[in-house]
Amino acid sequence: MQGQVTDIEIQTNEIKKTKLKLNEIYSKHTGKKLSEISSIMERDKYFSADEAIKFGFIDKVVKGRK
Repeated sequence: MQGQVTDIEIQTNEIKKTKLKLNEIYSKHTGKKLSEISSIMERDKYFSADEAIKFGFIDKVVKGRK
């Protein structure tokens, strides 16, 4: 990011709004509280396939062809 302070503030606010909207979507579809989703998404988080299923991010794992 670069530019005037106000431009950076505008970009920051847009990022925050987008992050909140995504967290609301995750909360709705996983059944987890918004506060729990927000806490998990605060930093990079990597899930194994099994963890993603248990958390509710995915329904199933599709196995590749042999």
